[in-house]
This record gives sequence, C-alpha cells and structure tokens, in this order.
Amino acid sequence: MKRVKSANLAEMKISSYLSALSARMPSPGGGSAAALAAALGVACALKAAAFTKVECLPPSRRKVFKAASRVLVTARGVFERAVSRDAVAYFKVSAAAKRLSAAPSGSIEASRAAGRFASALERASEVPSEAAREARRAARAIAGSRRDFNPRFASDIACAELLLASAARACALLAAENLAAARRALSGAKK
Repeated sequence: MKRVKSANLAEMKISSYLSALSARMPSPGGGSAAALAAALGVACALKAAAFTKVECLPPSRRKVFKAASRVLVTARGVFERAVSRDAVAYFKVSAAAKRLSAAPSGSIEASRAAGRFASALERASEVPSEAAREARRAARAIAGSRRDFNPRFASDIACAELLLASAARACALLAAENLAAARRALSGAKK
C-alpha cells in the first residue's frame, strides 16, 4: 500500500482508513485510531444532545447542558484534527528512526540522529497527550449532564462514555510510550 496523505485521514472513507490503519506502514497507527475512537464517542453524545429538548430543561440545567454541548463540539474538532496530526507526527518519527539506523554506530552523526529521533518522539507525544486531556474533559461534560440528555439515547451516552474513557487511556499510554522511547534513545546515544 502506498503512503497515505495524512492530512486527508479525517476525510477518508471508513474502509480506506481501516485499510491504511492495518497496512504495513508506521502511520496511521494507534494514536490516530484512539483519536478516531474519541471522535466517535463525542459524535454519539452530540447525537443525543441533538435529540434533547433543551427548552424543557429547568433553567439551571439548561445552562449546564449548553455548556457541556459546547465542550463536545470543541472536542469533536480536536479529535478530527488529531486523527491526521498524529499520523503526521509519527511519519516524522519514522523518518528520524531511519536516519538513526543509517548512522554509523557510536559516531557523532549517530548521537545527533538519536537526539533528532528523541525530539520527534517527544513532539509525537504531544498529540495523544492533548487528545487524552480532551477526552477526559468531554467525558466530564457528559457525566455532568447525563441526566439531561433525552432518555431514549441513554445507550448512545453510555457508548460515548466508554469510547472516551478507552480513548483517553489509549492516548495516555501512547504518549507515555513515546516519551519512554525518547529517553531510551537519548540514553543509548550517551553510551
């Protein structure tokens, strides 16, 4: 499979995205998939919000519900962008890894390549870190308004909460793994 233009990942057909995700390429990978899972969770919650008669809520709950809806709309944009941003970041990690493996072992060039590889990993960790924070924020917004959503969409809200919780955990794990790999690259370069 040829390299996917990562800027277009969020606009791909589902089958094309899944083919790219399962292909023998470094990216898109887990970070992009976790961001998509979070986007799907938010979309489920926004669907439930669209079917909720806000005007029927008590005034105090109406304000909370509208604030939660704004958080969800913002989160959807964050996750849509993260699907592609993560892939772009990991393409850079992959390129830096190739330069590192091509550098003569123990050379100044290898030390510099290890530093660039570690920097690419650190930058790559920013996308899933942001997505994890946003997923937790969206989940809190849903939890704070759970009783206000149209009850016919309780299963959509439950699905949203599960997808967001899973995405937050996955994104946090990916960020931590990238940072650990960066530390290993730097410690290996110092030897």
